[in-house]
Amino acid sequence: MEALLRTLENPNNYIITQNKFTNNVGYYTGGIYGYFRNGDIFNFSFNEFQNNSKLSENGANDAYLHFEQYPQDWTIDNAKYKVLNIFENCTPSNEKNVYYEFRVNNDLDISGYITSGDEEQDPGDDLEEGSDGCIFNVDQTQTIQGSKRTIKGALAGNCTDSEGYKITLLNKEHFESVTINKTQTFPVLIKGGAQDEERNKILTIWGVNTSSARIITLLQGNLTLQNIEFKYYQSSADPEDEQDETIWPWNAIIYAYDPTLSFRILSVDSCIFNG
Repeated sequence: MEALLRTLENPNNYIITQNKFTNNVGYYTGGIYGYFRNGDIFNFSFNEFQNNSKLSENGANDAYLHFEQYPQDWTIDNAKYKVLNIFENCTPSNEKNVYYEFRVNNDLDISGYITSGDEEQDPGDDLEEGSDGCIFNVDQTQTIQGSKRTIKGALAGNCTDSEGYKITLLNKEHFESVTINKTQTFPVLIKGGAQDEERNKILTIWGVNTSSARIITLLQGNLTLQNIEFKYYQSSADPEDEQDETIWPWNAIIYAYDPTLSFRILSVDSCIFNG
C-alpha cells in the first residue's frame, strides 16, 4: 500500500481485519507493507500471521510500515503504542514481527519493532486535569495541598497573566516527559524548588523513569528552565536486541523543533546536564 496525499478532513482509511497471512515471503515483509503519509487512519486488528518471512536484513516478517509524517495526535513518545493499537488482537508469526519507522522532512525520527497482539498503556492516558491559573507548585508525592502532580497538569489549565506560566518543581527528583506548545503570548518558566534536609535550596533532578524519547519537546513557545539538573537514567531491563532502549530518554534531553510551528525561544539558566 502506498498512500496518496489527503487532508486531515478527508484522510485515507486502511482497514485490514480478520484475515490470515500464511507462508508468505517478501523482500521487507511477508505480510502488510505500507508507505503512509499524514492524516491516515488504520485498523489492522484481529489478523492471524503464521510462518511469514522476509529476504532483506531490514523489515519484519509480518509487517513493514513507513510513515512520512506522524498521523494526527501521534508523537515520538506514543508512536509505539499507536502501532501496537492498530495491530490489536493479532496473532504473530514470531516476536517483533512488525517493523515501523517515522520520518520528519525525510529524516528518520524513530524506528523500532513491536509484537502484534501485545498491549501497553498509552503515555497520554495519565494526563492530569488542568486548573485555571498561572502559578503552580508541582509535587509528585502529592503531600502538599493545592499542588499539581505533573507539569502537564499545570499547563493544561488556562493562564490569563501576560507573564505566563510559572511552575516550581518541589521534589528532589521529578520524572516526566513533557511537550511545550504555547503561543508567544504566554511564556513558560519551569524552575527547580527542591530543598535538602536542612532546608537549603538544591537543584531538582529531572529525568524520565519509563521509556521516553525526550524529557522536553518544545514545539512552540517561550520556555525558560532554571535550577534543574537533567539526568539520563539506565533501564534495569536486559535488552533483547539493539532496538530496545536502555538509556532514558533515548533520543534527547531537550528537543526544539516542529516543521509547521516557527516560534521557539529556549532559555536555560543555572542548570546541569548529567550524562
